[in-house]
Amino acid sequence: MPCCVDAAVESLAALRLMAERDIGAVLVRDGDRIAGVFSERDFARNSARVAQFAVTTPVRDAMTPCDVSVTPAALAHECLQLMSAHQLRYLPVEEAGQFVAMLSLDDLLNEIVAHQQSVLKAIQLDQQILFLRGTYSC
Repeated sequence: MPCCVDAAVESLAALRLMAERDIGAVLVRDGDRIAGVFSERDFARNSARVAQFAVTTPVRDAMTPCDVSVTPAALAHECLQLMSAHQLRYLPVEEAGQFVAMLSLDDLLNEIVAHQQSVLKAIQLDQQILFLRGTYSC
């Protein structure tokens, strides 16, 4: 389960939780629903706006609203399209009404690059096999 904080929690408390867990973002709850995502980037942007009071700002005032989620069956390119359309860097993953994970843009890009590299290696191997001396193709 991804880390969650209440919308009324001060930014500093959320940052401490993120530091303890070595994560870059937390889901923000407003009662029983997910209201958004609070990230290091959200804190930095809020700090630029409100200066010295940024650490006492409730996360609801600094978070990125997020009313979309995906299931574990979602494909990486579908997630990227959704994140792009909604300008998100983090995407909650929901299964059977429960939030089970959170994907980051970096997670998805790394997965896509790894997949592309494996496809290229398979193509290179196929080409080597096809063009070996003494072999014939039909």
